[in-house]
Amino acid sequence: MSTDSVLDRIAEIILNHPSASVAFIAQALGYAEEKSVYYWLHKAGYRSAREFRAAVLTGRFPRRLPRPPDRLGETPGPAWDQLPVAEAVAPGRVQYTGGTLAMTSALLVSQSGFAIRLESAEDAPLFLPGDFLVVDPAGAMDDAALVVAWLEGHGACVCRYYAPRDTTILLHPVTGLPCPGRPAVLGRVVALVRPFGP
Repeated sequence: MSTDSVLDRIAEIILNHPSASVAFIAQALGYAEEKSVYYWLHKAGYRSAREFRAAVLTGRFPRRLPRPPDRLGETPGPAWDQLPVAEAVAPGRVQYTGGTLAMTSALLVSQSGFAIRLESAEDAPLFLPGDFLVVDPAGAMDDAALVVAWLEGHGACVCRYYAPRDTTILLHPVTGLPCPGRPAVLGRVVALVRPFGP
């Protein structure tokens, strides 16, 4: 075990328990004796546990591990990206509306991803009017994946995707009935955003 990794562990203990004794630190590290803690501190050039504690608590010790936030307010929030909102148009294409939907960048969506707003209640209770579906045309098409498809005379619809052998079967997500006609798959649904309020 390297000196740096042991000192980082001791520093974490001190930050979580500023008044921790050397005996407490030794026990937390799994050492039978306090002299093991002193060994690592002396090896790193610290003359005493008090000197190392002061270095840690004043920030002079060069920490290599991220310190957890002291308060919830210090927790870094997710980064946000703007995803374009689109609508399905014939013959199975999307047209951007000019609107955007704020999405966390932690959600992995390809560059061709978009959001589509549902207008009908035919997929209730799974989806409701006003829901935004985040669609990724480059998303993996696994069996039973939810997809958005364009259906002539209907517009955008949500289906369950199945590909047994060399065929593609699209089923209604609630009833399980086959989708009529020849829907054109626009992409896989990777997230749902449900706005609340007016």
